[in-house]
Amino acid sequence: MKKIFKSSLSAVIAIAMVICTLIGTISSSAIDTGCPGDINKDGELNNRDVVCLFRYLSGSVGSNVVDVIACDTTGDGKTNNKDITVLFRYLNGEDYGIYYGKRPEFDNIYILWDDTTKSTVTGAKQTNVDLAATGVRLTCTSSSGISDPYIKFNIAEYAKLTNKPALSGKDGAYIVLRVKSNADGFIEVFTHSPAAGDSSTTTYKADNKFHYVIVDMTKTTFTAPEKLTNVRIDWAGGDAAEGMSMIISEIGFFADYESALAYTKLTAADFESEAAGILSIPKNKVISNFITSSNATVTASDTEAAAVLTSTKKSPVAAINVRAIAELEDKAVKKADNVAIRVKVKGQTKMTASLEVMDVSGYKVKVQNQLCTIDCTKEGWQGVMFNIRDVALSKNEIRKLTVTFNNFNSAGSIEIGGAVVTDNINDALTVCEHTEYCLNYDKDLTDNDTLANTVLVADNEDSTVKFWFDQSTEKPYRNDTESTGRT
Repeated sequence: MKKIFKSSLSAVIAIAMVICTLIGTISSSAIDTGCPGDINKDGELNNRDVVCLFRYLSGSVGSNVVDVIACDTTGDGKTNNKDITVLFRYLNGEDYGIYYGKRPEFDNIYILWDDTTKSTVTGAKQTNVDLAATGVRLTCTSSSGISDPYIKFNIAEYAKLTNKPALSGKDGAYIVLRVKSNADGFIEVFTHSPAAGDSSTTTYKADNKFHYVIVDMTKTTFTAPEKLTNVRIDWAGGDAAEGMSMIISEIGFFADYESALAYTKLTAADFESEAAGILSIPKNKVISNFITSSNATVTASDTEAAAVLTSTKKSPVAAINVRAIAELEDKAVKKADNVAIRVKVKGQTKMTASLEVMDVSGYKVKVQNQLCTIDCTKEGWQGVMFNIRDVALSKNEIRKLTVTFNNFNSAGSIEIGGAVVTDNINDALTVCEHTEYCLNYDKDLTDNDTLANTVLVADNEDSTVKFWFDQSTEKPYRNDTESTGRT
């Protein structure tokens, strides 16, 4: 089985040209072992192949004119109008895989989708299910109150319809999905008997391109010995919107992680995103992909890597999609201790800022009892800083930071120049332009304080006064001065 994607097009054309060059020295039938998409066997991939495939399906030309194996571009063992659609879209630059020959059968992979097998996928909540050229398409149908739209996949029924053998529970330790979506990049999979918390999650880049994802179900009851029956897939989180969609082209079940990696041809590193550093507002890109507002106008700055916010409201909000910014560098925004947001104000007299944090599932938490004051007399960049280490998010990755600016003067504006989510307080202070407060410490120091939990006695000691000590490399927060138990 050969499989090709658009990125390999030049290599395929080169191979096809070599094949054509060798026709004089090998039998003419050798071209039938050609390349995906070369329907008319001329050594080139272009729209003439689409026309040739159409004529073959309509009976205008016979099998002697086409490479019959190449006609099955979907690899489902059939040649029909779906193959024309996939080839046409592939040649026009869409992210469709085309195949040469029938895809190999795997008992644990569910890959053939038609009107019959589609019936095993039901849109249980806020989801419409229909067929796409490359799989089952899920579309969010609700215009308000969207929360975790999901489907149910009847594994046992699919196996029955396709004569696949039943799978045991241990075969569902790792679930592989091949997905393409413009939704919010978050998937949650429940066991066949959904219970609160009995699920696993994964993230992907919602860029309308196909990605393999692996969901580790080993912490759930999915690995029980009984037969696999059905599974619930929450294909988007609480930040989904009406019209968002996902195509699922493959669903696989694996007993071990190594087998799942081997099938997807990916490595463990592909699923471990590095934590992002300072997040700068991207220049020369659509600003609404990164910062939006429900009650203000957001435009890209003409002179800097920043977004400009204007509004007629007293408390405009700016939702900064930090995950989308981090993904430009293939990184993620991990839960951390500090958030700092870089701002510049114009035409303001008195302003404060508050923060709400959203994780990748769409779960939102307001940061309590922290109202940051913005210095409206400062002409340059400054920062607002929040401590979020006690914010109880549902998931460990952050998607959005929503800042509310209070006492806003509609005659002025605010510029937003980036953010950082970090455990390193010095990084946060640097974004806030407060390097004079940075702590200078030796990162090689270890906690070997021999005075730990040791009572010191002094002459003329006042027994009513008690002291305690924090770690020498930490800076306690003002409201955090409880006893650490170190006397």
